[in-house]
Amino acid sequence: MGLKEESVRLVLLVLLLLLAGCSSIYHKRQGWVPEGYADKRLSGTEYQVSFQSYRGEDWSELRHLMIYRAAQIGKAQKFAYFSLKHIEKNEHYDEQTQRLGGPSMPEVGAGVSGHTVSSGAGPALTQYTMNYKIRTVTAIVDYSNSSRSLQYSVAKVLSGKSVN
Repeated sequence: MGLKEESVRLVLLVLLLLLAGCSSIYHKRQGWVPEGYADKRLSGTEYQVSFQSYRGEDWSELRHLMIYRAAQIGKAQKFAYFSLKHIEKNEHYDEQTQRLGGPSMPEVGAGVSGHTVSSGAGPALTQYTMNYKIRTVTAIVDYSNSSRSLQYSVAKVLSGKSVN
Protein backbone atom coordinates (compact mmCIF):
# COMPACT_ATOMS: atom_id res chain seq x y z
CA MET A 1 0.00 0.00 0.00
CA GLY A 2 1.41 3.35 -1.01
CA LEU A 3 1.69 6.45 1.10
CA LYS A 4 -1.16 8.09 -0.85
CA GLU A 5 -3.56 5.16 -0.22
CA GLU A 6 -2.71 5.12 3.48
CA SER A 7 -3.27 8.90 3.67
CA VAL A 8 -6.71 8.50 2.06
CA ARG A 9 -7.61 5.80 4.60
CA LEU A 10 -6.46 8.00 7.47
CA VAL A 11 -8.58 10.92 6.18
CA LEU A 12 -11.59 8.57 5.94
CA LEU A 13 -11.03 7.42 9.53
CA VAL A 14 -10.90 11.03 10.74
CA LEU A 15 -14.16 11.78 8.87
CA LEU A 16 -15.78 8.75 10.51
CA LEU A 17 -14.70 10.06 13.92
CA LEU A 18 -16.19 13.47 13.18
CA LEU A 19 -19.47 12.04 11.88
CA ALA A 20 -19.83 9.74 14.87
CA GLY A 21 -19.76 12.76 17.15
CA CYS A 22 -22.89 14.10 15.41
CA SER A 23 -25.12 11.08 15.92
CA SER A 24 -27.49 10.78 18.87
CA ILE A 25 -26.71 8.44 21.73
CA TYR A 26 -30.37 8.17 22.75
CA HIS A 27 -31.49 4.83 21.38
CA LYS A 28 -31.96 1.27 22.55
CA ARG A 29 -28.67 -0.50 23.28
CA GLN A 30 -28.03 -2.98 20.48
CA GLY A 31 -25.43 -5.65 19.97
CA TRP A 32 -21.95 -5.10 21.34
CA VAL A 33 -21.92 -1.29 21.02
CA PRO A 34 -21.73 0.14 24.57
CA GLU A 35 -24.25 2.92 24.01
CA GLY A 36 -27.92 3.58 24.68
CA TYR A 37 -30.61 2.54 27.13
CA ALA A 38 -31.67 -0.86 28.39
CA ASP A 39 -34.55 -1.81 30.64
CA LYS A 40 -35.97 -4.90 32.26
CA ARG A 41 -39.32 -5.38 34.02
CA LEU A 42 -38.82 -6.68 37.57
CA SER A 43 -42.45 -6.62 38.78
CA GLY A 44 -45.75 -4.91 37.99
CA THR A 45 -44.44 -1.57 39.23
CA GLU A 46 -40.64 -1.92 39.08
CA TYR A 47 -38.14 -1.78 36.22
CA GLN A 48 -34.38 -1.78 36.06
CA VAL A 49 -33.34 1.05 33.71
CA SER A 50 -29.81 1.87 32.58
CA PHE A 51 -28.05 4.17 30.18
CA GLN A 52 -24.56 3.55 28.83
CA SER A 53 -22.11 5.48 26.66
CA TYR A 54 -18.50 5.35 25.52
CA ARG A 55 -18.42 8.92 24.18
CA GLY A 56 -17.37 10.71 27.35
CA GLU A 57 -20.66 12.18 28.59
CA ASP A 58 -20.64 13.27 32.20
CA TRP A 59 -22.59 11.43 34.87
CA SER A 60 -25.36 14.02 35.07
CA GLU A 61 -26.12 13.71 31.35
CA LEU A 62 -26.26 9.91 31.55
CA ARG A 63 -28.54 10.18 34.60
CA HIS A 64 -30.79 12.63 32.72
CA LEU A 65 -31.08 10.20 29.78
CA MET A 66 -31.85 7.30 32.13
CA ILE A 67 -34.60 9.35 33.82
CA TYR A 68 -36.05 10.26 30.43
CA ARG A 69 -36.19 6.55 29.51
CA ALA A 70 -37.88 5.80 32.86
CA ALA A 71 -40.54 8.42 32.04
CA GLN A 72 -41.15 6.85 28.62
CA ILE A 73 -41.75 3.48 30.28
CA GLY A 74 -44.07 5.13 32.83
CA LYS A 75 -46.15 6.68 30.06
CA ALA A 76 -46.33 3.40 28.12
CA GLN A 77 -47.43 1.54 31.28
CA LYS A 78 -49.93 4.33 32.20
CA PHE A 79 -48.19 5.45 35.40
CA ALA A 80 -48.13 9.12 36.48
CA TYR A 81 -45.10 9.09 38.83
CA PHE A 82 -41.87 7.25 39.49
CA SER A 83 -39.01 7.25 41.96
CA LEU A 84 -35.44 6.00 41.61
CA LYS A 85 -33.96 3.46 44.01
CA HIS A 86 -30.50 1.88 44.14
CA ILE A 87 -28.78 4.21 41.66
CA GLU A 88 -25.40 2.81 40.59
CA LYS A 89 -22.59 4.29 38.51
CA ASN A 90 -20.09 2.04 36.78
CA GLU A 91 -17.05 3.02 34.74
CA HIS A 92 -14.68 0.62 33.03
CA TYR A 93 -12.26 0.65 30.12
CA ASP A 94 -12.24 -1.55 27.04
CA GLU A 95 -9.58 -1.76 24.35
CA GLN A 96 -10.01 -3.17 20.85
CA THR A 97 -7.43 -3.52 18.11
CA GLN A 98 -8.33 -3.62 14.41
CA ARG A 99 -6.24 -3.72 11.25
CA LEU A 100 -7.15 -1.50 8.32
CA GLY A 101 -7.30 -3.49 5.12
CA GLY A 102 -8.65 -6.54 6.94
CA PRO A 103 -12.26 -7.74 6.94
CA SER A 104 -13.70 -4.67 8.71
CA MET A 105 -13.02 -1.01 9.41
CA PRO A 106 -12.38 -0.10 13.04
CA GLU A 107 -15.26 1.22 15.12
CA VAL A 108 -15.01 4.74 16.45
CA GLY A 109 -13.93 4.94 20.08
CA ALA A 110 -13.05 7.52 22.68
CA GLY A 111 -9.32 7.32 21.85
CA VAL A 112 -7.56 6.00 18.76
CA SER A 113 -3.88 5.34 18.14
CA GLY A 114 -2.33 3.61 15.17
CA HIS A 115 0.82 2.27 13.59
CA THR A 116 1.85 0.21 10.56
CA VAL A 117 2.37 -3.55 10.93
CA SER A 118 4.24 -5.67 8.38
CA SER A 119 4.94 -9.38 8.50
CA GLY A 120 7.28 -9.13 5.51
CA ALA A 121 5.14 -11.61 3.56
CA GLY A 122 2.66 -9.14 2.11
CA PRO A 123 1.52 -5.55 2.10
CA ALA A 124 1.81 -3.63 5.35
CA LEU A 125 -1.41 -3.10 7.29
CA THR A 126 -2.20 -0.18 9.55
CA GLN A 127 -3.22 -1.31 13.03
CA TYR A 128 -5.46 0.88 15.18
CA THR A 129 -6.15 0.48 18.88
CA MET A 130 -9.33 2.02 20.26
CA ASN A 131 -9.63 2.74 23.98
CA TYR A 132 -13.20 3.06 25.26
CA LYS A 133 -14.15 4.58 28.61
CA ILE A 134 -17.59 3.07 29.16
CA ARG A 135 -19.91 4.70 31.69
CA THR A 136 -23.20 3.19 32.85
CA VAL A 137 -25.88 4.57 35.17
CA THR A 138 -28.44 2.04 36.45
CA ALA A 139 -31.42 2.41 38.78
CA ILE A 140 -34.41 0.47 40.00
CA VAL A 141 -37.45 2.53 39.04
CA ASP A 142 -40.63 2.26 41.13
CA TYR A 143 -43.83 3.48 39.41
CA SER A 144 -47.13 4.62 40.92
CA ASN A 145 -50.20 6.73 40.19
CA SER A 146 -50.14 8.63 43.47
CA SER A 147 -47.80 11.49 44.19
CA ARG A 148 -45.27 11.08 47.00
CA SER A 149 -42.21 13.07 47.96
CA LEU A 150 -38.99 12.54 46.02
CA GLN A 151 -40.86 11.41 42.91
CA TYR A 152 -40.71 12.47 39.30
CA SER A 153 -43.82 13.29 37.29
CA VAL A 154 -43.88 11.30 34.04
CA ALA A 155 -45.56 14.20 32.19
CA LYS A 156 -43.10 16.82 33.47
CA VAL A 157 -40.02 14.75 32.60
CA LEU A 158 -41.29 14.07 29.08
CA SER A 159 -42.05 17.77 28.58
CA GLY A 160 -38.52 18.65 29.72
CA LYS A 161 -39.65 20.54 32.84
CA SER A 162 -38.42 18.26 35.61
CA VAL A 163 -35.17 16.34 35.41
CA ASN A 164 -32.75 16.97 38.26
